[in-house]
Amino acid sequence: MKFIFFLLLTTATSINSYCQDGFVWNSKKSKIEIPFQLVANLIILPIEINDVKLNMLLDTGAESSMLFSLPENDSIAFTHPKKIMIKGLGSEEPIEALYAAKNNVNISGYESATFPLLLILDQDVNISSRLGVEVNGILNNAFF
Repeated sequence: MKFIFFLLLTTATSINSYCQDGFVWNSKKSKIEIPFQLVANLIILPIEINDVKLNMLLDTGAESSMLFSLPENDSIAFTHPKKIMIKGLGSEEPIEALYAAKNNVNISGYESATFPLLLILDQDVNISSRLGVEVNGILNNAFF
């Protein structure tokens, strides 16, 4: 019985050590409180990406964090974006996106300068009208 407990303990420790590889939060806080909106059982988080305030839908099952719309009369700067083609946004055809590996993100005082992000260039991808709340993108599990 002691061997099984030790095995579970070492396995859990090794899994935890690889969860956030390469993603570093800069904060002296041991915990944070994050305000959010609950809309149609979906969590909408206010965050800042590259100094632009955005509302992001939390989707831990999404493969990547992505932006598909910006606040009106606002723009966002990316460093060294790469043009790529992606699938899986409700269309069988691939759509064009920009990938930027190092973005500044601020979530309730926690900051990182290594946040990867996709910018969807297709203006038809938008869920704000369906939810009735401005949503600028999707935040994936890298958030955790």
